[in-house]
Amino acid sequence: MNTIICKRVPLIASAKTWLAALTVAARDVVSSHQTFVHRPAMHSIFWFKFCKGYCMLYRLGGIYIGVRKGWNSWNTSSLVGVERTAASQTTIEDVFIRKFIFGTFHRLFLSEIIIKRRANLIVVAGIVHQSIAQTKIYFLVGYTEQILSYILKCVVKMDIQTTHDPKALIVKHI
Repeated sequence: MNTIICKRVPLIASAKTWLAALTVAARDVVSSHQTFVHRPAMHSIFWFKFCKGYCMLYRLGGIYIGVRKGWNSWNTSSLVGVERTAASQTTIEDVFIRKFIFGTFHRLFLSEIIIKRRANLIVVAGIVHQSIAQTKIYFLVGYTEQILSYILKCVVKMDIQTTHDPKALIVKHI
C-alpha cells in the first residue's frame, strides 16, 4: 500500500493491491471462522494519500443513500399507474443524458450528474471545474440545453456550480 503515493487511482484497483488489503484485514480478524470482515465504507475511498489517510467525497458514501443523501435520479416512473415501458424509457434517457453531458463537458464535471424530472421539465445539476473561460462554460450549457431539449422533446434546464479547487468537494479525511 505504501507504493501508491499522492496518486489518484480508480475505485477498482489492481487485484494485487486488493489482495494485500484483504490479507491485512484477515490478520486483524479474531474469530472462529475464515471469512473477512465486511467494511461497507471501503467502497467510499477515492484517493490514496501517503501520511494523510484517505479523502472521501460526498458522492462516494453509497451506504448513506436515502439516509443522509439523495438519489442521483429523481423521477416518477415507478409510481402506480405509470406504464411499465415508461420506466425503462426513463432509465435509458437518464443514461443518455449522463453520457451526452460527460462527452460535452469533457473532464470538467467534478461531481455526479443529478437528474430531476418535474412534469415536462428535466433539471440537470452538478459541479464543474472552472478550468476554462466562463463564456465557454455558458456556451456549453446553452448547447447542452438546446440539443437535449430537441432530442428528448421536453424542456431541459442545467443548474451547474463552478469551483476552482477540486479539493473543496472533500467531505472528510479517513
